[in-house]
Formats: sequence, structure tokens, C-alpha cells
Amino acid sequence: VKELIKDTCLKDSPIVPVSAATGFGIDNLKKLISEKAKDVLQRPEGGFFRLPIDRSFSIKGFGTVVTGTVASGAVQKNDEVIIISGKQSIHKKVKIRGMQSHSKEVTAITAGQRAAINLSGVSPADIERGDMLASPDLDAVSNCVDVCFEFLPVGTDLKSVPRPVKNCSTLKLHHLTNEAITRVFFIGAKEAAPGVKFFGQLRLKEPMAMMRGDRFILRDPSINTTIGGGRVLLPYAKKRNTADIEQYRILDSQDMKRVLISILRDSGSFGEDRHKVRLMLNLSENGIKKLLCNNQEVAVLNDKLILKENLKKIEQRIINAVNKYHSDMPGDSGIDENLLRAQLGFIKAGILPAILDNLISSGRIVKSGNVVYMPSHKPKAKGLEKEIEDEILSLFSGAGFNPIKKEDVLSRRTLDKKEVEKVFQHLLKRGMIVKVTEDSYLSQDMLGKAKDKLTAWIMDKGKIKAAEFRDIIGCGRKFAIELLEYFDKERVTLRSGDYRVLRKAVKT
Repeated sequence: VKELIKDTCLKDSPIVPVSAATGFGIDNLKKLISEKAKDVLQRPEGGFFRLPIDRSFSIKGFGTVVTGTVASGAVQKNDEVIIISGKQSIHKKVKIRGMQSHSKEVTAITAGQRAAINLSGVSPADIERGDMLASPDLDAVSNCVDVCFEFLPVGTDLKSVPRPVKNCSTLKLHHLTNEAITRVFFIGAKEAAPGVKFFGQLRLKEPMAMMRGDRFILRDPSINTTIGGGRVLLPYAKKRNTADIEQYRILDSQDMKRVLISILRDSGSFGEDRHKVRLMLNLSENGIKKLLCNNQEVAVLNDKLILKENLKKIEQRIINAVNKYHSDMPGDSGIDENLLRAQLGFIKAGILPAILDNLISSGRIVKSGNVVYMPSHKPKAKGLEKEIEDEILSLFSGAGFNPIKKEDVLSRRTLDKKEVEKVFQHLLKRGMIVKVTEDSYLSQDMLGKAKDKLTAWIMDKGKIKAAEFRDIIGCGRKFAIELLEYFDKERVTLRSGDYRVLRKAVKT
């Protein structure tokens, strides 16, 4: 026995003679196993529930039953789970009707426990060995995985001992109850010598639900021999032709904060989806919350995780874009949000709104309607633009409570109508003139005075007719009605028959 195990991980293990026939040594073996069991690290209970299925069958009166050992996470009776079937590429949702562990009825099972689970909503014929029962939120499988390879050492029996494994070799992967063809890629080496530890990647022909910390076995199908195995460092990985060994050393560590930083740094400037990070690290929602708690290097924006150092750079790019617009268009109140987003197209669409909201809530930029501007910005028209602006405002001031049509503005100048139109739109955006109807405009100042007169009358009299409002502000009846309808839309007034009354909350 010593000769057989001298080149294996069992070479220093105690040897206990026993007899199954007479029972000799069984008590000593039990005692030794109990002592060794105390040193075994308990499997973490967190993470996504996974039970690799080794059998499926039907029991009369119960229906479909599957058996397996829980690889990670936990599940309870009546929970909904999914069946992941890589070969059929399906994620079928089923419900747990009941569970047993070691022939005893249980209401919950957790990582490391053996279990038989009674399912509803599926036939045994639809399940096969290698399929997996999993949490519904384990909604993706991976075919590219960062790993740590461990190859068996060289021995004397050439039939059972592997030869050096070349980079890009095709091997058979055994993971839990599943198997698949994979190619192996080594980082910084053209081949992996037996007995040596290597970092690299598995690129699977068929995707699997492999998770961080999972063990796997590799066999060489050409010689039908086990050549080694390894441990999963990071599923859902990018394909790498070259990589930094130090990055793999971080992934190989148990410092989860460093691992998270490494993932986010590798994902680029725009961070990673929170759910994908959970999948990569096999963390429950509580697990990711603990990891992010008091983390000074990671920012959380909606469902995105991003390094704070990268967030600051993106925020500065946004601020620079707004400042440049102010410099180019000093007479405009600010940049339209859609135009800003178009200019910042290099930023992923999913994260840009969250970053803008963060800048607005912190007061570093301001948003009014769809217009974005710096807090210190005060629109100042210059040159010809200033001349046109003054003339337009003078026209509105002289009109009092009478509406101005856009065509009236455009026809007063001998200049190119495009220049006048541009200034007109700037004044609209800044709120200095207000669109009351499709082709009726009023100055902001006169609109405010009309609102004050309207609310004062109603607060005194209780209600107002359109004719009364017309007489108060001295405009035509048609425009008086249009103004009242505008104030209805602005939730200042409420129509009640032929009258208007104030809404309960009126801003004056």
C-alpha cells in the first residue's frame, strides 16, 4: 500500500488494517475518520443553490425524484428551482414538493448534504445524469473559466501516468456529475509538466454551471487516463491569450475584496453588472452586500459595480463636456441631455444615466427639464446673438399679455432666419419665453404676472370665469381661454363647469 501511494497526496496518511469480514480494526478506523473530520473545513452555506443530479426516477404516488449532493447554497421545501441541462440548452422551472436526506424527511438542505428531492412539473424522462438543480437566479452558464491546474506527478507506470500536457490540448473534463470536452490554455507556458501547478483557462465545448472554488478532473481521452485536475478561480471569464500571473495569484487567494477589485479592474472602465459579479464569486445577495459594505474602492450605481477611480474619470469627462458646451454656446442655458448622451457615446448606455444622476444629486451639475448645465453657469449672449436676443425680448415686453407667434419673431429681422431661430430656441430653453399653445408664446415675466393675478382673484372670490380673467389681464378672449388651459396643465387651476378653481396645492 505504501508503495502504491508514495507519489500521491496520500503518501503521509496513516494506514489502518481492517477486516470487513470479521470487523477487525473498524472501531480504530471510525475513530481516525472522526479525528480527521474535525480538520475538514466546512463548506460555505452561501452562494447559489446547486445540486448536480446523479439519478432521476419516478415513485408511485410521488412522481419525479432526483438525487445528488448539494454543491453550494441551500434550498427549502416548496421553493422554485430550475433544471439546467447543458446538452438540451434549457432552464426548466420546477417546484420542490418534498426532500429527504439519509432517508429522513427534511424541510431544508444545504451545501455538502446528500438529498433526494421530489419535483413537480417535470418528467424523469426529461432529466439525465449531469443535469443540475439550481437557484432560479443562476441564469447563466459559462464556457470560459479561469482555473488553477494541478497535474499528477510522474511515476513508473507509464500506462497510468500522464505525459506533459501541451497548450491548447483537447481533454475530457469531469465536473460534479457532468462531463464535457474542453481545451486547456496555460498562462506563461507552452506545456504543463506533470506534478506542477499552472494557471490557465478551460474553454469548454458545452457550457456548464461551474462556480468559483469547484474542483474538476481532467482525463486524456487518447490514452484513457486521468492526468490531473484543478480548481475554478473565476467562471464567466474573458478569453485570454496573455495575462498577468499576478492577477491569477489574486484570484487564487481567499481575499475576496482583492478578488473583487481584480474583476472590476479587468472588466474595463465601466465596471460590471452586480448580478454577474455574484455569479463570478458564487455569492448570495447577503454575501455581496457584506463584501461591498465599507468598501472604499468600489462604487455602487444602481445594478453596476465600478471602481471609484474609474468613476471619477468618467464624471470628469462628463463635466468637461458640459463646460465645453458652455464655452461654445455661452448664450445657451445648457446642453440638451440627449445631445450630451450622444457626445458621451463611449460610455456604456446602462451606466451613463446612473452617473448623471449621481452628479446631479451631489450638486456638481444641474438638470432642469432636459437641460444639463454647471451650477455656476449664467447664460450670456454676445455680439450678434446678444443683439437678436435683446430685440426678441423687447418684442415680447411690448406685447404685454398678448401672445406672440414665432413667425412674428422670425419676420422682424432681415438676417438669416436660422440665426434668429437659434436664439429663439435658446430663449425657450432658458425659460425666458414660454410656449403656451402650439403657436402662441409669452414672456416668462408676463406669464408669472398672469399667474399671480389669476391666483389672487380666485383666492379672493373662490372661482373665476374666462371672461373675468380676460378683463383682468386685458387680452383677447381666445388667448385668455388658452392661458387658463395652460394653467390647468401646469396643475395651478382645475376646471369646474364654466369656472376655474385653485387646486389644493398651488405654487405661487
